[in-house]
Amino acid sequence: MGTLSPHEERFAANVAQVRRARGMSQEDLANQIGMGRTAVVAIEAGGRRIRLGEACQIADVLGVSLAELIGDQPITIQLPASTIGAGTA
Repeated sequence: MGTLSPHEERFAANVAQVRRARGMSQEDLANQIGMGRTAVVAIEAGGRRIRLGEACQIADVLGVSLAELIGDQPITIQLPASTIGAGTA
């Protein structure tokens, strides 16, 4: 298998970290997402690439966002007060 991207590496590590923090075993997670335990072991080890739908399902089961699992921070855009509601036609 090829080299993982930084996002894939963070995803793998964060899945394991969040799963453990939630008190879930690899088998618990596997059962809830409809995979075998060996698939979860491979995902957490970075040895299995997963589809977007699978990643979203893992995030849902773990109660976090996909962005949190890949290590990205949410983007917050704050508009200056003077521009809010101005210029709408």
